[in-house]
Amino acid sequence: VGMATPRTLMTNDPAAARIVDALQTVVSREISPLDSAVVTIGSIHGGTAFNVIPSTVQMQGTARSFTEITGRALPEKIRRIVEGTASACGVSATLRYERTNSATVNDPRMADIVIEAASELLGEENVETDTRTLGGEDMSVYLERVPGCFFFVGCARDGALRPHHSPEF
Repeated sequence: VGMATPRTLMTNDPAAARIVDALQTVVSREISPLDSAVVTIGSIHGGTAFNVIPSTVQMQGTARSFTEITGRALPEKIRRIVEGTASACGVSATLRYERTNSATVNDPRMADIVIEAASELLGEENVETDTRTLGGEDMSVYLERVPGCFFFVGCARDGALRPHHSPEF
């Protein structure tokens, strides 16, 4: 009588954590340190139970840059990382990249008006003029059509700053 050999049944991990981690190399290794970019996965959905490996995972994120040349280069860099990392883990991945907005760039004349008004109202010492941000903002669509200025109004409670889009805002 022969003895049955148990078969090892394996399933592939969807590799979502590895992809998120690997995407950080786009900014740290592939973008000039004199430029700036952001690649963020802000949403990950997969699975139905804590002890079952999901067959699919959906991730959503954002990528932004200060320069147009970097903005045009990001989709291919991201695609290479996503597909390559998935392949190395024995799974496949499909990237759908939609570019929705350009960089938000203030009109210099409009910015001067805002700076002057804010300085009169709040005092020049309370007006910052060298702030750059990679926040995703649809104001860019307006500024492509008419001169304007996007600016921040401070937000704090009990002396503690509450950054925009943070859980404390």
